[in-house]
Amino acid sequence: MKQDAGPEETLERQIALCDAALAQCLMGAQKARAEDLNTRRVAELDSAIALMAVSARLGMALARLRGESRHTIRVERGDTPSKNGRSNGQKNGQT
Repeated sequence: MKQDAGPEETLERQIALCDAALAQCLMGAQKARAEDLNTRRVAELDSAIALMAVSARLGMALARLRGESRHTIRVERGDTPSKNGRSNGQKNGQT
């Protein structure tokens, strides 16, 4: 990384690196699924989720530097209950 890079350029580069790593994780998860390696697939998906969260934080920091409005980005796993007590993706009354 260049030492004279500004904060926006640095954040953009970090977002690009996160995106590339995310693509690798998703390809790894797809390959693990094809080879019936569920433990590896879950690990790849967990890494992808973490990278999405980091990428979202970097994107928000970049937007703040540029003076753009604030956005709420929430990344959740599908198998965890949401804050409102419902399972993700379910409407009131659904089980």
